[in-house]
Amino acid sequence: WEDALAQMPDMDDAIDRFLNQRLKGREPDQKELKRTIDALLRRGHSWSDIRAGLRRYSDSLDLEEQYE
Repeated sequence: WEDALAQMPDMDDAIDRFLNQRLKGREPDQKELKRTIDALLRRGHSWSDIRAGLRRYSDSLDLEEQYE
């Protein structure tokens, strides 16, 4: 069991990669955000993991805006 869990990819990384690919560094509108969340839910991610990923994505936007 421990070996199987160790071989699974980190879900946080998968969610972060998906958000960065899908949103490309921009702030999504409500419709695009819903489509993105739905796509992640269909891929089997939990709402709590998606919410955490959205927070990380939002925080990265704030950092980028500070340096522009």
